[in-house]
Amino acid sequence: MFVSGCPSLYIGRENLEISDKKVEKRNFKPMFNAFLVQNLNSKLYYEFRNSVFFDQDRYFKILYAPLQASINEDVLDTTFLKLFKEGRILGSMNYFPWKQQILDGGFNFSYGTRAHGNLVAIQNKIPAFMRVIDSRTREISEFFGIPNNLEYKFNEEKDSLYDLYKSMSYKKFNCLYKKRFNAFRNFLDKHNLPHRLNENNEVFFKYIKTKKYQSYPIDYCKHIEYKKFADNLSKELNKKTKKIL
Repeated sequence: MFVSGCPSLYIGRENLEISDKKVEKRNFKPMFNAFLVQNLNSKLYYEFRNSVFFDQDRYFKILYAPLQASINEDVLDTTFLKLFKEGRILGSMNYFPWKQQILDGGFNFSYGTRAHGNLVAIQNKIPAFMRVIDSRTREISEFFGIPNNLEYKFNEEKDSLYDLYKSMSYKKFNCLYKKRFNAFRNFLDKHNLPHRLNENNEVFFKYIKTKKYQSYPIDYCKHIEYKKFADNLSKELNKKTKKIL
């Protein structure tokens, strides 16, 4: 039986390599991912005010059609509301706009529990740290040599995310990736399966960039629809917690 790992990572092409060169702390700009904002310790968001949470499915209704979205326990969270009001919840239903948000945002580190939330960073040569939460995220991390919490000890509540970033190395990943990529390509060739792994796809990528995708305004937190939703959230949260945000 042939084991390929997650084939989506191979969009990074044959020469994908993650540098171990570190940016200075003042230039450190992390992005986070999880099923919900509150699945990660709030200290991470507050420590780095330029950070964002990249959603992959849970908050799409809010991001794309806030007046149709329902207020439930997922969003009745003080950290979520704070990030939402500050325009720090991002996400796209399509891969290429998602990728473009990451590149345009100048992010240089990814941390979280979602496999593809971290893989999309790695595909674009941004180092990621996988917080393993199940067998799937563990297997992907170990197969590709992605730094993770089984390898590096990190306490979200107490430890410095920047120190974790500085201590991580992608040497294992860089070594394993070339082997994994070649094995995948050889498997496809052996079974006469069509692929474009030997081609330069820049023309294709340029074409994709011209396509129009459903999106929301980048400064959504200033738009009236989103402000209405945020205000309603605040009212509901005040009723529940007796706090004034």
